[in-house]
Amino acid sequence: MIDRVTIRRPQSPAEYLALQNVQRLAWELTDDRYLVPVATLIGADRHGGVVLGAFEESGEAVGMSFGFLARIRGQIGLYSQLTGVAAGHQGRGIGKRLKLAQQKLTRVQQLPVIAWAFDPLQFRNAQFNLTHLGAAGHEFVPDMYGPRTDRLNANTPTDRLIVEWKVEPTARRAVAPKPHSEAQDLVTVRELVPRFSGFVPAGHSPVLISIPTNIGLLRLQRPDLAQAWQNAAKEAFLTAFAALYVATGVQLNPSDSRTAQYILEPASWLQERAVTVISGPDHRENRRMV
Repeated sequence: MIDRVTIRRPQSPAEYLALQNVQRLAWELTDDRYLVPVATLIGADRHGGVVLGAFEESGEAVGMSFGFLARIRGQIGLYSQLTGVAAGHQGRGIGKRLKLAQQKLTRVQQLPVIAWAFDPLQFRNAQFNLTHLGAAGHEFVPDMYGPRTDRLNANTPTDRLIVEWKVEPTARRAVAPKPHSEAQDLVTVRELVPRFSGFVPAGHSPVLISIPTNIGLLRLQRPDLAQAWQNAAKEAFLTAFAALYVATGVQLNPSDSRTAQYILEPASWLQERAVTVISGPDHRENRRMV
């Protein structure tokens, strides 16, 4: 079946306004303070940012993406504040099409990187961002937005993982990270309660960080356990990033289907891998997005 949704920039103030409604539906917002103003969307889109809508043949907006120019670890790039699909239209691949269109327009503007933030305990988002798109996590920000009232973030600190996605194909991720069953996990589970192991990575081998695959359900039914997972993950990410690790993938835990594991690799390994692959004769055929 052909999906007749078109991904394009809005063409009128009314279409920018329709993207506000997408925000309400995608994030189940009841407080308009969290909406990006129409004037901000238009201003950013006309001055180096990227605003995209996913429009049905009828003209209905069912998805949106909003990014603005930003300095990302010393480079001018695009910070993607929002990418979402309205409830009832998810699962159609619209989110991925929005990100790929965003990447294409960012490349046209000769910007080298796109960055964005997401809740690291949301396994499906982590899988999409790191595994399917090939972004990499470099920074963890505790309670980035402060308290929020929307359903997805209510009553929990808004901890966020910042990921970066290279706009041009790069040899650093020519091969996706392989599953690691023997790597040290920085989160251990004892008597059903997750805890930071206290292990400090030495920077010589991959490490793992476990998360639950059902954090949304835990936050509803076991908020105490959900908070324990959040505390353990926060300590683990902060420790790993301080030791110059990079989150490069996520995998289901082979020994426990209720959990997944981030794969983190030493930054020094990734740099060496890039130099090695780029120097080879066939590197252009092996490139993959970061």
